[in-house]
Amino acid sequence: MAELTTTVNNYNTNQFKLVFNQWPNLTGKPLNQSVFNNNVRSITIPDITIPMLNTQIGHVNQYHPSPVGYRQLNKLSVTFRVDDKLLNYYAAKCWIDGSRTGIRKENQDFPDNFLRYNRIETLEVQNLDNAETIVSKMIFKRVFLTDISNLTLKFGSSENAEFTCTFVYEECEFETLIDEPLEK
Repeated sequence: MAELTTTVNNYNTNQFKLVFNQWPNLTGKPLNQSVFNNNVRSITIPDITIPMLNTQIGHVNQYHPSPVGYRQLNKLSVTFRVDDKLLNYYAAKCWIDGSRTGIRKENQDFPDNFLRYNRIETLEVQNLDNAETIVSKMIFKRVFLTDISNLTLKFGSSENAEFTCTFVYEECEFETLIDEPLEK
């Protein structure tokens, strides 16, 4: 008798939550993290590639994975809905402007006041099941803002304004939080 599958549901792209542990605040004013966490529209999780080494033996090519560790990781993109006071766009703009001009955030977590600490320590993508229980996490570590998209404002339209931030990160981990064995 053939085995029946125990899983009949597919993963939907709208079953996630994005949590920033602490957005670097270079605004000079108090900043509530919810202007980011509550306004995420989408995230593009980057592909992961591995460079290959090529060896030629006679007339034959042989390929070998090149172990690069966490080097050469691709960029992460997050699209935000602009909150009603433009605080999330303003905070992102202050972060990138401050980093470009050498302004450092006040940092109680690190003894040194390096520009390198203008970063998010962890950006966590929580994947949910249909009951909205967290089943797995992707954790991006030491995340730096590198780009903010344009912000288009126009008359005669009641669409939500959005902007996209592009980030680089130094490390990525994936945790599964279910105890079920993996299917064959």
